[in-house]
Amino acid sequence: MKIEERLSNIEGKIEQIIRLLQKKEKTQKIVKKISKEQNIRLYTRILEGISNPLRVAILYKLAESVVSFSDLQKLTGLAPAPLDFHLKNLKSIGLVIQDRRRGRYSITNLGLSLLELVGQIAEVIYKVDTVDLDYYCFLCGKAKMKMDIFPTHLRIWCPSCGGTEGSKWSFSLLNPFGEEWKQYKIEELLEEGWRRTFEMIKKAIKSKKCMNCNAQIEYTYHPDRIEAKCPLCGAHFSMQINDLTPERLFPLWKKYKQIKQKTEGPIEKNGLSCWKVTVYNKENRTIAVQYIEVGSGKEVYWEEF
Repeated sequence: MKIEERLSNIEGKIEQIIRLLQKKEKTQKIVKKISKEQNIRLYTRILEGISNPLRVAILYKLAESVVSFSDLQKLTGLAPAPLDFHLKNLKSIGLVIQDRRRGRYSITNLGLSLLELVGQIAEVIYKVDTVDLDYYCFLCGKAKMKMDIFPTHLRIWCPSCGGTEGSKWSFSLLNPFGEEWKQYKIEELLEEGWRRTFEMIKKAIKSKKCMNCNAQIEYTYHPDRIEAKCPLCGAHFSMQINDLTPERLFPLWKKYKQIKQKTEGPIEKNGLSCWKVTVYNKENRTIAVQYIEVGSGKEVYWEEF
């Protein structure tokens, strides 16, 4: 065979090898793309499975112990159909398993790993910025309050009566702007967070739902407070109803920046047993009076001077 023919054959072989390699590379890209698409669908299914706070609360409860369907009904307050829907959702993505003989539910290793991963993610994203507010504590009136700003919520506390970094008491509001909060004024962040939070609280109390996990719970009305404890997630809620109501408190706090409250009662007003809340400014001058019905927290009378 002549040299020219050999070279031609070699070139042909090389072209054939190149074509095969290109075809293999193209196939690998397609396979990789398909795998990525499948992963995206899988990730979406898992995220959909835990997108409901009630399901996450159920997972945490199952991480503590094996639980029956009837026990979960008591814990969640749900009717059989909606509870079964949530459990099927958790089972379909491998986070929960049911013992077919005993009918009891338990969390899987995947479910435990997912809860651990969620906790780790929360630790990473829960960075906090602390700012000084230009408003004095509306309980003691001695110091300007501080606000911790998280991507999801705001935590307000008093350095004078609230303890070290709010260890004695603090209260939380929704962060309405997320990571974009720095693009807004602190007053806007505080006002919008305050509004949305107390709208959520009123809605939760009216619908008898836990504000943490959405389980059905009972709110108990005491003469001076509304209280509830969720049997599913363990969250405890307590709101005073013998103080200035939130709708009245924030505008006065914003306007005067330093106010004090004095509660008297029960006192009769318009034929009802009420708490009388008198509000003073920093000069100790009366700026408003509110009468609140004992045991319900409803406003009976309001006067601003």
